[in-house]
Formats: sequence, C-alpha cells, structure tokens
Amino acid sequence: MTVGLVPGVPAPGNEGANETWDMSGLAENEEQFFDFVDPATTAWGDEFPDATLCGLGWLDSYTYYNTTGGALTVEGHVIIARGDTVKTIFDDTEQIVTLPYTHGTTFIDTFDGEFHVDPLIVPFSGTLDSEADGYGTLILPNATYNNVARYHFFREQTNGTSQPTQTKEQWAWVLADRRFWLLLMETNFDGFSYNHQIWYDKNPSPTPTDDMGWGELKATFR
Repeated sequence: MTVGLVPGVPAPGNEGANETWDMSGLAENEEQFFDFVDPATTAWGDEFPDATLCGLGWLDSYTYYNTTGGALTVEGHVIIARGDTVKTIFDDTEQIVTLPYTHGTTFIDTFDGEFHVDPLIVPFSGTLDSEADGYGTLILPNATYNNVARYHFFREQTNGTSQPTQTKEQWAWVLADRRFWLLLMETNFDGFSYNHQIWYDKNPSPTPTDDMGWGELKATFR
C-alpha cells in the first residue's frame, strides 16, 4: 500500500462514540510504502516459523505477525540499519489486537525476548496497554470513511539491565474490511529524545479473498 508521511506532532482528537476525526488538512511531505508478503518469501522467514504474515516497510523493516486464534501477534522484527541486521526475536510474543473487541475494551499484554546484532545479544521486556477508545467518521485528504474504530496503544520496553525505558504512544484508525491502519499517529521516546510520526494510507485495499490473515481481524465497535 502507498502511504503519505506527514510532518508534525500527533493531534489525535477526541476519544468516544460517534466522533468525527477531520484529518483532511494533513499535508504529506513524502510518499512511501508498506506491503504484506508471505513470510516464506523473505530471507528470515524460517527464523519465525509461527508467522503467518510479514509486513514490509520502507525503512528495510520486516515485521512477522501471527494472525491466528482471533488475535494479531508479533513474532519478531528484522531491520537493516547502517549495514547491520538487527533481529528482534520474541520469547513471549507481543499481542497487538485481540477479538472480540468492542468500544471501550482494554487489554494489557506483557512480552519479552532478545535483540540479536552479531555478536551481541541483548534481552528486553515490556508491556503494551491497548484500548478501543472510539468510533465514528474519519476524514482523510483522500477520502471519508464511516464506522471507523480507533485503537489507543501505550507501550513500554526496557533493554538489558541499565538502559532507560523506551515508550511509544500510538493512535490507529481501522475499518473491518481493510487490511491495515487507515491512519497512524505515534510518539516515540527512546530514552533520550522524542520522535513523532504520522502517516495515512492513500489507497486502502479491501481484504483479499485469499485473506493472508489480516482480514480475520474484524470486529463490531458499536
């Protein structure tokens, strides 16, 4: 899918029922992509045998998901950074979304695993708090979407024994018949500084009939 990257600090708007989130004024400064592929077609698919879907991002990033059992779970990540291959391998996987999910539902997940950057191995652990905090109408520069649900996530992660805690706060808008977020806003704190990111899907694709797994994650939010 094609995404528009937008500069600035996230302003996610209100939570609640029958909200209208008018994001028509978002002005992209860069166009990028995020695609879904079969994990077996990637170089690291055999290292994540339980993955049923892989998200391939524009920063040479690969996220390995498991979409069975009415949940969206992350098995691990691989990213190529400055010539190094950084692997995030979960021992206790990170559960992003569970079903059934109705407006106001909250969920807390704990996770742990290891970073692998040869020859270093660094343990990590953390928690992810999530809530279906609103539903309504989302107005983007490219289209207006009705019956949209919004998730609110807050994530904390500690690496090793003496590193500062990293945090990430996200708001994500989704439709039941689309494959991924229509709009994502997030603020990251790496322990030293803040980084903000906003992007929206410029050409949302309906869930395909062969359904690589994401389409199973449907819910009613009213």
